[in-house]
Amino acid sequence: MLNFVDAISYISENPNIYLIPTDTYDVLKFYVVGIKDTPYEGGFFKFTVITDNNNYPFIRCDTLVWHPNIDPMMPKTKTNICNHIINVNNWDPEKNSLKDVVKMLKGLIHMEKPYYIGCDHPLNDELTPKNFEHKAKEWTVKFASQRD
Repeated sequence: MLNFVDAISYISENPNIYLIPTDTYDVLKFYVVGIKDTPYEGGFFKFTVITDNNNYPFIRCDTLVWHPNIDPMMPKTKTNICNHIINVNNWDPEKNSLKDVVKMLKGLIHMEKPYYIGCDHPLNDELTPKNFEHKAKEWTVKFASQRD
């Protein structure tokens, strides 16, 4: 089974991540708060990770966000995040941990300039390097300015 203790410990030690209590042992929910000088500054971005023993975890950003690796229009029953760590072909519970997943999700929101490097095939196909920063800030204010 994937180790929730390490992930929860990492969350509790990080001032920009807040754990959301759940009633079940196989669901991890948390907010990543956007940091200063990023397009996501001050936003609250909610993530859900559902595990099934050592199988590939279901990972979702529950906040509408303008991001090259997050598809805000994906149906709620599907993972809407693209990253090599959580790619179904790369996932290995022996090498990847829930703590790695939380760190990766935090990194998506705490990205530094240049914002669009390394995203040759964005999951959000309406997003371009030209419209990214303005629209990301706009969506942060519109959809992520408060916790649920």
